Amino acid sequence: MRPYAETCSETAFAGLVRRHVDLVYSSALRLVGDAHFAKDVTQEIFVALARNAAQLVRHPTLSGWLHRNAQNLAANVVRANVRRQAREQESAMNQPLTAESATSWANLAPHLEVALGELSEADADAVLLRYFERKSAVEMATVLGISEEAAQKRVSRAVEKPREMFAKRKIGVGVKELTAASSKTLDD
Repeated sequence: MRPYAETCSETAFAGLVRRHVDLVYSSALRLVGDAHFAKDVTQEIFVALARNAAQLVRHPTLSGWLHRNAQNLAANVVRANVRRQAREQESAMNQPLTAESATSWANLAPHLEVALGELSEADADAVLLRYFERKSAVEMATVLGISEEAAQKRVSRAVEKPREMFAKRKIGVGVKELTAASSKTLDD
């Protein structure tokens, strides 16, 4: 650290980076969970190291400073990412859907999640069993401890509630489109 702090030697700084880059990157990656964000955090930490070199000469352990600052910066990145995603989702929710875009999975998904979240636990369970777990009415009835007819009615009633929410927003989504969107999987 001292050679870089005293002479701003690029060779000395490159040696510091080589010795500590894995520590910083692995700490950042564990916290942010994304390689691109971890690389950004790593780069920012070494920029901060270059700026603070003179003060860090007296620091007892450079590894400790790098690790602590990587943790702090990674936590900031995670918080910023969570806030950004929340703003994006809120913005998507506030965008009016047109009839053409309503059936697009990307446009319908955030609205569908809000609608499912507004269902009672019993109704949500019925929808999840029917469309996500692809259970038959008989299987749903068994799991829910109700008659087959009651299970079918519960699913029909539960699917109608999101349709009503979409209708209030002047989005014409039929049962077919809504149930198809409800059962999207990774393979779709």
